[in-house]
Amino acid sequence: MSAALIEYTKTEKIHGSKRQKIIDECNAIVNRCNNLEFTGDVASDWISVRELLSDASSDCIKQVKIDAAYLRLLHKGSVLNSSLSEIWRRYHNYIGAAEAVKDALTQEHFATSIKTWTGVNVMTIHKAKGKEFDEVIIYEGSFPGQRFIYKEKIDQARLNLRVAVTRAKRNVIIFTPKDNSCSLL
Repeated sequence: MSAALIEYTKTEKIHGSKRQKIIDECNAIVNRCNNLEFTGDVASDWISVRELLSDASSDCIKQVKIDAAYLRLLHKGSVLNSSLSEIWRRYHNYIGAAEAVKDALTQEHFATSIKTWTGVNVMTIHKAKGKEFDEVIIYEGSFPGQRFIYKEKIDQARLNLRVAVTRAKRNVIIFTPKDNSCSLL
């Protein structure tokens, strides 16, 4: 799919009704995005753009919205927030934002890949990706948002659990509620 979309950007030709539907949805999202009035507050502008994906009917774009909800790069002081804020100050728009995102992700990747993790570190499974620890403790609570499995997302739950467990060099401890334990365990 990615190769087909890249080819479309070069030739403006696409084959297949499913792919055409994605192109049409992307064009509609771009048109709605062009009509947004941005404020210059990077976090709220990001949320406004992300919400444009809510009405998507294609699974591909729905997944982009889900993935976008997990981006935690807009905290104050982050490289991305600073870059996007600087773009806004200069141009009063976000032209060049794609390059800023790419640069921020690259910088974050290299910054976290060379850090030596010592002591006790508390983080989400998503944040732990690409890191390695002597021991890992995984906590699953009783409430939504603390659970591995949600009704229709068993494949994603398996992937998340796999990522969490494979962060450990030697030992993994998993805490799960006694009365409603994770079915993957």
